[in-house]
Amino acid sequence: MGIYIYLCVIKRRTEVYNYSIKIKLSVGGELVDKQTMGDRIRETRKRLNLTQEQLAESLDISVNYISEIERSLKHPSLQVFIKLIEVLDVSADYLLRDTVSTRNLYGDKVLGRKLERLTPKQRVALEALIDTYIEYLD
Repeated sequence: MGIYIYLCVIKRRTEVYNYSIKIKLSVGGELVDKQTMGDRIRETRKRLNLTQEQLAESLDISVNYISEIERSLKHPSLQVFIKLIEVLDVSADYLLRDTVSTRNLYGDKVLGRKLERLTPKQRVALEALIDTYIEYLD
């Protein structure tokens, strides 16, 4: 199981004219359905009430390019893919894999955001509370 990223460079003589990063996805030895990523991007965009224009603007790409990604005509570049998971607030697993781990990613993100807002004093108190709770469970 793995994600393989290939860097393809098109050269003519010694000059580089164009480059692109192509993502070949493999889960359990089988390629992930190309349609899956595009569908999930579109579904998430709509759930967030974003238009293709708004998403394209936040990714600094053309509307045509995001449309092609959603319709699985093109794969996003690695740079665009990273921006996509940040803007859509989803995991890379969600976009790349046929099945996503049963871990509670949403809960982890919510908890993480709450922890970020704590003062240092609140963090120490919370850590002591958690330690006490864990000891009580044993």
